[in-house]
Amino acid sequence: MERLKKKPFGFVFQLCFLCLISTIISTIVGTVFLLAGIFSESWEIMVYNTTMLEEMKLWKNISDDIEAQDSAFNGKVARISPTVRRHKASQSHLRLRVLPNEYPKKSYPVYTQMPMKKISQTRWRRRKRQILSTVIYLVPIKGGMFKYCIDLEDEYLIALKSMGFFQDPCSYYLNHSEEEEEDLAMRPSHYVQKEHASIRIHNLAISCSLVCTIVLCSAAILGAFGVTKRQLSAVLITGVMYMLAAVFGLFALCMMYFKRRTSKDYILYNDTLPKDSPYIMARIFTTGYSVHSCMTGVIFTAIGAIFWIILAKIMRYNFQY
Repeated sequence: MERLKKKPFGFVFQLCFLCLISTIISTIVGTVFLLAGIFSESWEIMVYNTTMLEEMKLWKNISDDIEAQDSAFNGKVARISPTVRRHKASQSHLRLRVLPNEYPKKSYPVYTQMPMKKISQTRWRRRKRQILSTVIYLVPIKGGMFKYCIDLEDEYLIALKSMGFFQDPCSYYLNHSEEEEEDLAMRPSHYVQKEHASIRIHNLAISCSLVCTIVLCSAAILGAFGVTKRQLSAVLITGVMYMLAAVFGLFALCMMYFKRRTSKDYILYNDTLPKDSPYIMARIFTTGYSVHSCMTGVIFTAIGAIFWIILAKIMRYNFQY
């Protein structure tokens, strides 16, 4: 009878040890890949089709001066000098955005971002001249879950600053400076960005990724406690939490991957291009390694969650002996 009891105990111990090693490996791999995909900046890469930009010079409805910086930036940057037309149609096209509040002097409107925040007449005129005389630079951009950056080397960024390009190398989706808020309020009416569906999808993806990160960190602490203290309930809850993290990671992955499939007229918050600009058609969006990293992390996290649940079942069977 003693031999019959020792054999299943030894088999269960070996099975428990093998399941524990598989659980730890799959959990670590899934967590690393999932967090690397969430916090990396290569979810999408945007470049401009230089061939299409060259063809735009021949279009009759485009009078802008398009200058491709081939020699200095390897064809990655294009400089556009907007041509302001003087007929009535263009004057209505360049109307500034009027908000529903009044300036103390009745002859002048107020252009503000917040109803209670007012700017002076001199500053308003200076910002108006600055916006209407802005030179547009078409630069490649790589975007992540939380921010997007200009995809150029440091020496290229220094050269662009010397040419008058003072845009920050990186901008956060949810954090905008006071100058960017003022620029948005002072933009002409056709430059004002509406609440596009892609923006809402991206905000939901950020929320899902934050929940996924919190659940991963909590599950790691709870799982370590359950294994070291041999707590069956903690191990079982850890498996459920890792499955929940995989679900939220999958939601964030799908939202980031399919948000560009809704419409191609999506523009960035501080983008100088209007929504109906012909240069938007020259944009080419591709996915980076972050998509594959997040997908790998979701798969391994789901496998690790299954191993955690199996480990809890084995530990329960082991406690009976």
